[in-house]
Amino acid sequence: MVERLKKIRIREEDLEGLLEWAKKSPTEVAALLFGRIEGNEAEVTSFRRTENVEESAFHFLVNPEFLYRSYEEAEARGEELVGIFHSHPASHQPSGRDKRFMELNPVVWVIASSINSKYGAHQLVGDELYPVELKVT
Repeated sequence: MVERLKKIRIREEDLEGLLEWAKKSPTEVAALLFGRIEGNEAEVTSFRRTENVEESAFHFLVNPEFLYRSYEEAEARGEELVGIFHSHPASHQPSGRDKRFMELNPVVWVIASSINSKYGAHQLVGDELYPVELKVT
């Protein structure tokens, strides 16, 4: 069973950079958030912007080779995948497609609107979607 996280911490400059990138892009953007989990809290210590290989404004797909290399590099740094950031061209709420991918990647998903830069964090545990507190430091 996946451990439910109640909070994820991210540096203000990292979140602002990701939000600005999302706002400027004509496609959905995504980034892998790496760090550490202690108890029911995660801390983002690094991230990798990904290329949306589908070049779509409505969904994203990460190159599997890039994903594998990113996991290996994070492991070498003593980090693990704690979250996935991505943008929507509308609301920052998870879509049905997001929920399907959340089943495969049961980490915290930080979703931002590329229209108004509003954002939220969520985690799917079992069949239940939970809000996660996003603490900007």
